[in-house]
Formats: sequence, C-alpha cells, structure tokens
Amino acid sequence: ALPNFMDVVMDHPDWIQPGHYADAEIDGLVRERLRFNPVAPALFRTCTEDTDLGGRVVPKGSLVAALLKTAMFDPRVFPDPDRFSTGRDPANYLVFGTGTHACKGASIAEPVLREMVKPLLALPDLHRAAGSRDLDRDLLNRWQHLKARFRPVSPD
Repeated sequence: ALPNFMDVVMDHPDWIQPGHYADAEIDGLVRERLRFNPVAPALFRTCTEDTDLGGRVVPKGSLVAALLKTAMFDPRVFPDPDRFSTGRDPANYLVFGTGTHACKGASIAEPVLREMVKPLLALPDLHRAAGSRDLDRDLLNRWQHLKARFRPVSPD
C-alpha cells in the first residue's frame, strides 16, 4: 500500500504540501490516496447460490468481480468523486475490503502506514526519479521499483 500511496503523491504534488500532519489528517490522506490507487482494485468471488443482482440472476458457481476501485468513484457515495478530498466518511472506503471480506490486517496496516507516511510527507520537493515506474499490473498493483528524489533537510 505504501508504494501505491507514494505513486499518487508523486503524480499529484498539488494535492498536498510538504509538512507535518496530525494522525487524523494522515489517516484521511492515506485513505483518499489509496482510493485513487488501491492495492486490490478488484476482488473475485464465486456465487454460492443463485443471487439476484440488480434484477438479473447470477447463477450459483459463477465467478463475479467486485470492482472496488469503481465503487469508490460512485458519485452517489463519493460526491465529486474525481476531486481529492480527505474529509470523506471513512466508512465508505473499500481499500481494505468490507464486512466478512475485510482485510484482517487492516487494524495493523493503517497505523503502520500512518507512521511510514509521516516522514515522507515532511520531505521537501519529493518527486519521482527518472525511470522509476516499474509496476506489475495484474489483479494487484504490485511494485518492483518506485524511486523518488527529494531535497535533503538538516536534522532538527
């Protein structure tokens, strides 16, 4: 999730200014950034029984795709979905799944991501290094390399 977060940070430097942020602000930044570039943009499931889905029957045994990234851009749930906004309702995000299919490690991943992101957000002039985008695109957005550059700062 951290490389996905940093990829969006470097693609859209206008969305955030370098600096120090409170934990709640960082949580909103991480959720919103991962909405734009989730680790798992889709999940696949097999129907265990015939299921009515929007007036159409999906037969038992059918493979269905839950398009999580698409759902997180539904304007009925995310008003003005193409706008970056850290003030959205946290309950609407699907970056760690939901319900019985929620990521069991989310309670660990979220605070760890927060602590990993803090020093990165404080780096001035953070940007993508040349030739750094090396992403395996399959069902997951898995990074091989993501190189960045920034202006060094003196320690406090």
